[in-house]
Amino acid sequence: GDLKGAMEAFRMAGPYATDRAAATERTAMMAVLQRIQIESSPELGAALLTLARGDTGAAVSALRRAAYKLPLEGGRLEVLLLAGQAAARSPAGGEQQNVAIALFDEIVRGGKGSESAALPAAELEWGRLLIRNGRASEAIPHLENLILTYPNSAFVPEARRVLERARGAIPKS
Repeated sequence: GDLKGAMEAFRMAGPYATDRAAATERTAMMAVLQRIQIESSPELGAALLTLARGDTGAAVSALRRAAYKLPLEGGRLEVLLLAGQAAARSPAGGEQQNVAIALFDEIVRGGKGSESAALPAAELEWGRLLIRNGRASEAIPHLENLILTYPNSAFVPEARRVLERARGAIPKS
């Protein structure tokens, strides 16, 4: 739960320790932790440990509980996004994917007016999940909304690619 200590450990590890995937995960986690204004959160620490141990269902529930203890502009949306991403990638399938959709919806609707990058990220993840489930036509409005609402977001180029794939302009690879 020592968020300040975790940030320092991530900084010390740097971008070149271990492989590229681990470095990317560390960087993403640092982005989440930077939004959180408190120095300690035992609930979040326990939830992240549960996620690291591979218990996705319990981790998603714990992440949600930890997120609701944070202010909207102080990490709540980012932690909810992390929970949604974990649920979307869960091997449990349908039930967890429904949880992911509910979380992405909550982020997009509940974060209106927020400066958080979690909003466009949630739209993108929501679109990707719908496409993976064969619901490309439902994904298109989410991707278009991301592109139009957040034109300066770093997620826009990927959203454009996913949108073209959803429309069938790019074949599956």
